[in-house]
Amino acid sequence: MIARRAARAGVWAGALALAALCGGTPGPNARAQTPEPPPEPPLELDAAAPPAPAPPPEDEASSPLDLQAGLPQSFEARVEAAIAVDRVRLAGGREFVLPHLLSPGLWRPGAIEAERAAAAALADRTLGATVRVDLAAAARDRYARLRGRLRLADGTDLAVAMLAAGRAVTLAEPDAPPARLAALLAAEAEARAAGAGFWRDGFFRVAAAEPYDGPLDGFAIVEGVVARVGRAGRRVFLEFGADWRRDFTAGLDAGAARRFERAGVDLDALEGRVVRVRGWVRRWNGAFLDLETPAQLETP
Repeated sequence: MIARRAARAGVWAGALALAALCGGTPGPNARAQTPEPPPEPPLELDAAAPPAPAPPPEDEASSPLDLQAGLPQSFEARVEAAIAVDRVRLAGGREFVLPHLLSPGLWRPGAIEAERAAAAALADRTLGATVRVDLAAAARDRYARLRGRLRLADGTDLAVAMLAAGRAVTLAEPDAPPARLAALLAAEAEARAAGAGFWRDGFFRVAAAEPYDGPLDGFAIVEGVVARVGRAGRRVFLEFGADWRRDFTAGLDAGAARRFERAGVDLDALEGRVVRVRGWVRRWNGAFLDLETPAQLETP
């Protein structure tokens, strides 16, 4: 018996030694070594995410449109394509944006045919033409696209032309020079009065403030009489109806109110006057529009 136990102990000790060499532990209850997990597949890009801006051309260092080489304030360039009513592609591959324009696709998201028609109107004027480029003070946007004014050889200002044709509306950016904004709004008013372009079929329209008949959660131009100018804390509210819980309201935070004051706009004097406001309308105790710059408010 003792000999058999010693023999078994010797076999077990040998097995332990062998297992140590092989990296495992033998025995009737021993578990197989867990295999290493397969490598994780590479992450896939979200198909819904917008594509990253295209890299600049390889020969950009020698291109006349190279921002790093320093662009003149004004120069001439040929238009290769009209991408939208407010964007073209210039020779050399640079995109150029016409600031302060709102395209029909942003007025009514999903309006693909209207967006194409607006782009076609710009293409009819510019495709293959040599245009005069006048860069804005902020000469490029966050996507490195050039921005400013484009004019044809006869002096036609293309942003003004698109507004006068009723193919876009004005949405001033914070840096809009007052004289420039006045010219754009005048062209828009001309199209509205003449029923040109998208104003003809009601695609573009001015909504009534009271009762409000414009879109919610979208861009709108709204006109009505300011019934009351109210304040709550540091915010200012232009109320267009008798019940602030349900009527159309345009509101300003403290920063926006200071910008209006610096621009010489007396907010309290708006009570009882007809005003026209523009911007994105959201739901907050009825329809609510945030006023951020004086360019969003007109007193027709």
